[in-house]
Amino acid sequence: MSRSERGLPLRCTTLNMSWEANTTKPIKHGTQFHNVQKDARGIPLRWPLDNTVSRAYQKSANAIIQTNPDIILLQEFSVSSVLDPSDVPLVAKNLFGKNYTVVATKLTFGHNTWYGNLILARTTLLNKFTFTDLQIVDFYSKMRGTFSEERPLAAVIMAPTSNLSNPVMLICSVHSAHYQNWGLEASTKRFKIIIESAMDYYKSKISPAKPSFKQMGFLFGGDLNTTQTCSWGQAAHFTCDNKETFEIKKTPSSILSQNTLTSDHWEQGPRDWIFGTSRMNPNTCIINSFTGSDHYALVAQTSASMATRKPFIDDAVFRSTHPTAV
Repeated sequence: MSRSERGLPLRCTTLNMSWEANTTKPIKHGTQFHNVQKDARGIPLRWPLDNTVSRAYQKSANAIIQTNPDIILLQEFSVSSVLDPSDVPLVAKNLFGKNYTVVATKLTFGHNTWYGNLILARTTLLNKFTFTDLQIVDFYSKMRGTFSEERPLAAVIMAPTSNLSNPVMLICSVHSAHYQNWGLEASTKRFKIIIESAMDYYKSKISPAKPSFKQMGFLFGGDLNTTQTCSWGQAAHFTCDNKETFEIKKTPSSILSQNTLTSDHWEQGPRDWIFGTSRMNPNTCIINSFTGSDHYALVAQTSASMATRKPFIDDAVFRSTHPTAV
């Protein structure tokens, strides 16, 4: 398999959910949610009042589900009403429904809430594939300043359950620090670190079996907090583990010529990006602005998915099967 054929053709949607959009306390620095009403304290409404998620989170989940993704990448997913971080995936599961399963997390505690990055997969994929959460892997010490416990990176390796020695995807949900350089050279360096770190862990995980990474694709998306266009001029090409060659493409800058933040934010720019091997095909993307967050949802559609599915679920059908839709 050539480097351009790596991985699976998956449709992916990424969204920074905004921890403020699910807060239960007044926000000092603005709303940072939209398309939903707020109460007298300026926080998003929720109903019933003891619901673990706000109407803003319901709005964002609905917007994501309507894009019909195979993979969902979330950042700043926050649940202030739980005491144990292990409960956060359960909240996400209830919010997104039985058709999606949380397969990886990277959470931290701050702002009086548990928050961080999640990766969800279409539940039917678990019938054929095993997802290995890489939260134990330390990506941060090698990329100090870009990612940290406060700006997390969640990652998972996807492999056929019948053949764990041949992983087919490495998937990352990322939240970068502000003002980082995401040009071609800097991005390539980070991708190489992430892929090789994941390879090293997976080798030890399935030992004594020896994995082959010849088929493994790469999907990397989320909130990069950049106001630049990430202009590369070409795809990223590099070698990992001294033998595995990768070709990575990104969301085209023309797609993100508009802002990926709401207009009331203090600083505009295309913050959210998706990168991937060619079969992931981030070259075909759309933006869905009808979320409850201060970010818009970015969707990378694969050619294979587009041939068999509508880009969005019909709104009437969606609302008839999702009574919590707002």
